[in-house]
Amino acid sequence: MTTISLRIDDELSKKLEKIGRFMERSKSFIARKAIESYIEEIAFLAEAKERYEDKKAKYIDYEKFKKQIGLD
Repeated sequence: MTTISLRIDDELSKKLEKIGRFMERSKSFIARKAIESYIEEIAFLAEAKERYEDKKAKYIDYEKFKKQIGLD
């Protein structure tokens, strides 16, 4: 595991402390989970953008997709 350091403002630090107390976890744990969640979301969006821009990709409309997966 790698260690990093960062600066956050006092307001964010207080929020981390409050959430940490609520969850009975350290500020580091809360910050790590928040970073993991953010990175996962951005990575998903980056991959979706790549797929959207792929000229070879084939798409179907949303209604057809719902029928294919049994939601209609």
